[in-house]
Amino acid sequence: MFDDPITESMPEIQNLTLEELERQISRLRSIVGREHGDAERLRRRIPHGRLTPGQIQEALTSRLEQTYEPPGHLRGGGEPRHDNDCADIHDVRVAPTNEELLCPLPPYLPAFLPTAPHHLPQSSMERHLDIQFRLLREEMMWAAVSISHPCTDCVAPSACIRQSVGEIRTDLDIMWTPGAHERSPTLLEKLLSSKGGAYKASGANSVFFHLYTGARFAPLKAERRNFTVGLLLNSPPGAARDQISKKRAEYWENSKRLQQGSLVALALVSPGRFQVFLGTIVSFGADIAESAKPNADTIRIRISFFDTDVELMALRRQPISVDQSTYAVLLDNKIMFDALNPFLRTLKEIEPTSIPFSNFISHSGNLAFLSVGPPRYARAPQFKYNLQCLALPGETVSSVDVNNVASVAVARQQLLRSSQLDPSQVDAVIATLTREISLIQG
Repeated sequence: MFDDPITESMPEIQNLTLEELERQISRLRSIVGREHGDAERLRRRIPHGRLTPGQIQEALTSRLEQTYEPPGHLRGGGEPRHDNDCADIHDVRVAPTNEELLCPLPPYLPAFLPTAPHHLPQSSMERHLDIQFRLLREEMMWAAVSISHPCTDCVAPSACIRQSVGEIRTDLDIMWTPGAHERSPTLLEKLLSSKGGAYKASGANSVFFHLYTGARFAPLKAERRNFTVGLLLNSPPGAARDQISKKRAEYWENSKRLQQGSLVALALVSPGRFQVFLGTIVSFGADIAESAKPNADTIRIRISFFDTDVELMALRRQPISVDQSTYAVLLDNKIMFDALNPFLRTLKEIEPTSIPFSNFISHSGNLAFLSVGPPRYARAPQFKYNLQCLALPGETVSSVDVNNVASVAVARQQLLRSSQLDPSQVDAVIATLTREISLIQG
C-alpha cells in the first residue's frame, strides 16, 4: 500500500508535485542517456566509412580501365607504339628493337589481375601466357644483380637497358643543342674523353652501367648457327690498361665485365642520328684476355647481334668510329640474356591448349568454387588403386575405386584402422588420389 503525505494533499498540490518529479526524472534520463552514449562510443569503434575489399577491387579496376591502352594495332587509331609492339606475342621479338628502345611511350604491360582490362578473353590460357611473357620480358631488361662501383665500396643498382639508352639519348640532345658551349660537360662527354668507364648518374632515376668507346668492326666470323661480329674497343680505365701484358690478361680472366651471354647495346652516333643494336657476347674471358696481351689500349670481343644490318655493316667494314661527331659506343648492363631467353621463347611459341592443368592455371574466379575431379587415368573403367602397401602386417586394405563413393569411404576407414597413417595423413592420401590436383603441406 502506497503511504505518503502527498495522498492527503489537495489535488492541485498533488499534480504540481508529480509534474516536478516527472521533470526531474526526465532530466536524469537525459543525463544517463548522454553518459551512456559517450561510454559506448569509447567502448566501440565507430566505423568511418571503410571500403570493402570488393569496393577497393572495383576502384582499382576502374582506374586501370581509364589508363588502359591496348597493344599493337588495337590502340586508338590503329597505330602501334613501335615496330615491336604487337597484339600477338608470337610476333614480338624477345630482344627489343631500335625503335622500341628509342620510343618515348611506355611499353604495354598488362596488370596481372583477373578483373584488369586485357585484349584477350578472361580465364583463357592465351591471356595467361601473354601476361607472363610481357612481364618477364620487361623484367629481363633490368639487371637482376647489384654491381659494385669500381672506385668505391658502395653498391649501385644497375639500370634497365631502355633507361641506359635513354640517358645516352638525353646527353646527345644536350650536346646537339646549338649555342650550348657554356654548359657543363655531360657524363657521355666525360666518358668519351676518358675512353670509357662507368656511367653513374644519381638522383631519382639513377642509372649505372659500363660504357666502352672507340668501337670499330673486326672481321665477321661464321659460327655453327649464325654469324658473329668482331668488335675492337678501347680498354676501360684502370687495371685493364696496365703496361704489363700478363696483368692485363689476368684482369680480364677474372673480371665480371663483358661476360659471355650478357646482353649489350651497340650505339651508333652521327650528327642528328642515333641507332641502337642489341646482341649477346659470345666471347669468353680468356678470349678477351688473349686479345688484350698485344696492346694495352685495345680489346676485342665477338657479339651475336639480333639485326642483320650490323652484319652487313661489318661485312663492308664500315667505319663507325671516325671523329668526335661520328662514333660508336658499347653499353653493358650485365643483363644475362641467355638465362631468360629459353623461358621467353617457350612462353611465346608454346601451344596454349597443350599446357597441363591449363583450366586451373588460367582460372580467374574464386578457386573455392572450381570443380576438381579425379585424375583422368583414374576415370578409366575398372581402374582401382592398390593400397595394400600401406597396410600393417597381417591387415588388409581394399583397393579403391575413386569413382565409387562407397569404395572411397571403405578405404578411408580401413586406412585409419589398418595402417600407420594418422587421420590427417589418411585425409591427405585419399584427397590426393581422388583429385586431379592437390597440395599437401607438412
